[in-house]
Amino acid sequence: MAGFWSFPDDVVCRIISLHGATELLIIQSLKPTNNTKPAELISYLTFLQNCVLQPTDFLYSIEVLELNLEHFNKSTRLLACPQLSTCINKMPVLQKFTLTLDALIETENTHLLIGRSDGATELTINIDHMTHLKAAMLAIAICDKYFRIKLLRIHRPSLVDMPGFDLITQEHFIAILNALDSCYMRKPNMIIFKNYELVNGSITTDTPLNLIHTYITYIW
Repeated sequence: MAGFWSFPDDVVCRIISLHGATELLIIQSLKPTNNTKPAELISYLTFLQNCVLQPTDFLYSIEVLELNLEHFNKSTRLLACPQLSTCINKMPVLQKFTLTLDALIETENTHLLIGRSDGATELTINIDHMTHLKAAMLAIAICDKYFRIKLLRIHRPSLVDMPGFDLITQEHFIAILNALDSCYMRKPNMIIFKNYELVNGSITTDTPLNLIHTYITYIW
């Protein structure tokens, strides 16, 4: 795909149109990064919204999705981020979803922020800072919005200190999950907590500082 940028514009447009993905033509940047500016994030939102309003084979073919919502103006997440999540449920064959949050803030609507998928079976969340209250809200939101999840991975920074996603918060997260009534909420079969490191600005779990905890949730 990177090689497209060396092609003449009319050739790229023709290839994209022939593959039924004309929504790709409306913006230049399709994937937000840690350095994304507000205007670029809004362009990405426009891209996803056009996918939803004008469904194509492109939208219906997405099985693996990575969504980065680590975009803040000081301590406030950019307003476009929760709107991005609302597009997830329009991807009917989605199987694996990775969500990068960096932090969950007390005033945020966790249910809205993490989106919803009726088909995804694997969910990975990259997160650093989280309070006990937000850990509980995240656990409930995951079971409520991703009821087909079998494997939940939560990736944390290599060296986790308070008030990050520390071991106490992690155990609180598991306790909340185990306390949920399985008659009303489907829990993941397995939950894996694993450390991550930033390498050249990208998240990697290939680190010598691994700390892996695996939980099997109770099925009543």
